[in-house]
Amino acid sequence: MRMFSPWGCIFCLYLLTGFAVPGLEAQNRRAVLDRSDERVKGIPGFENPALAALYGEYRLEIPAGQVLPEDAGEGEAGDRRCRVWLIGETLPFSGDSWQPRTRVSGIALWQRQEGEALLIGFSFDGGTGLGSWTAVFRFPRRLAAAGLDDPGADALIDRWLNRFRYFLSLIKSPADLSFPAVVAF
Repeated sequence: MRMFSPWGCIFCLYLLTGFAVPGLEAQNRRAVLDRSDERVKGIPGFENPALAALYGEYRLEIPAGQVLPEDAGEGEAGDRRCRVWLIGETLPFSGDSWQPRTRVSGIALWQRQEGEALLIGFSFDGGTGLGSWTAVFRFPRRLAAAGLDDPGADALIDRWLNRFRYFLSLIKSPADLSFPAVVAF
């Protein structure tokens, strides 16, 4: 009785090294929280400067082999940060300035160009007794300048939302609220 063929072993090694797995590189991307728990006034994309929000800043880490496009300027390559504003209420993504983007985890995403930044926002229910929330992500210039593409940005938001909802379910008080420290996407 033959258990393994040499070709089967070679195929398994091929799969384990990642050569035959499309999208493996994308799974190595991470967003690492550098700055958080700041209370700020004003949320990009909304006119009311009195809106109080929790602010966080993530450093985007991409695999070493991924190269930025040639047309990304030096300033763009140096700014691989994603900024996040979070408020404990539903804000309206309407009007001409916010455009529908896609859905992640059953939540509609909206996008808006603001200067050279791309804003992606969404509102979601925190769960039983946890209220409604709105988050706005700000990506630098173009997504490609941050080492991302559209599906990568959506994956980051999807993973962030799932982690945040989990943390939200564990808190006893809004004062305990914080952003996920690391988000692999």
